[in-house]
Amino acid sequence: MLAFYSQTKRCNAEVAAAADVVDRTLTWLIVEHQQMLQDAKRELKRSKRKDYYKLLGLKKEATDDEIRKAYRKHALQHHPGQLPKPADLSVSYVFDAP
Repeated sequence: MLAFYSQTKRCNAEVAAAADVVDRTLTWLIVEHQQMLQDAKRELKRSKRKDYYKLLGLKKEATDDEIRKAYRKHALQHHPGQLPKPADLSVSYVFDAP
């Protein structure tokens, strides 16, 4: 009976040790996945930011004068008065339709 008790006690200790290893592994995996999720959210937020240097076609090392010139050029290209006008549609074309 004493041998059975010692074997049972040893098995219980091995099971407890294995459960502890599993618990630590799962905890590590959860922490690792949370970190990966935070990193992914951070990268998504960073990707949504506008890169104004790229928008203006400049390098990050551009001087103030280069930035001013590129900004003015970009502003002129996208100014409402500078946009090409759509095809000329007069009112008579609309009323002549069958």
